[in-house]
Amino acid sequence: MNEDFAEVTDTFVNSSIGGSEPGAHGKLPVDITVLIVRYAGLSRDPAMIYGWRLIVTADTKTRTLMNFLAQAGGADVMRLVSIVATECGITIAAPVHDAFWILAPLDELDTTIARMSEIMTEAGRQVAGIPIRVKVEAVVRWPQCLGDVRKPDAKGQAMWCEVRELVRNGGLQKVSHG
Repeated sequence: MNEDFAEVTDTFVNSSIGGSEPGAHGKLPVDITVLIVRYAGLSRDPAMIYGWRLIVTADTKTRTLMNFLAQAGGADVMRLVSIVATECGITIAAPVHDAFWILAPLDELDTTIARMSEIMTEAGRQVAGIPIRVKVEAVVRWPQCLGDVRKPDAKGQAMWCEVRELVRNGGLQKVSHG
């Protein structure tokens, strides 16, 4: 990755975990899930490398403790990607669970998508010590909208088509709230 990414990530990581050594972050032991489950059973306060905490009670399930690492790690990756992408000039329209919707001029769209993919892969490496796979699900180019490029069997696509036709044909009525 480039120097901008390394500078932003080291600043982010060092300020998040209070460390001062670049590259000392993102290295989790293989048996971290077991350690967290054991630690949680003793102290009721497991914490992630970047400070996420889980409140553990007598009702907390072991599965919740084990899933906590993946969820907290994913949140850290998303946060890091948001910071680095913004610093690199990429416009993020919205984070969506484990993905991002980004905006770019049409003539820069392909390179922006490639750059965002690189940032996401590297963020996984920085947070968890492994690169994450990135898959581009849809590319929407003006004047299209997401419904125009989705697969016909995609979840919600049938409803999108129905609503679009109602709008085009004037079949939707205004509702008065009075």
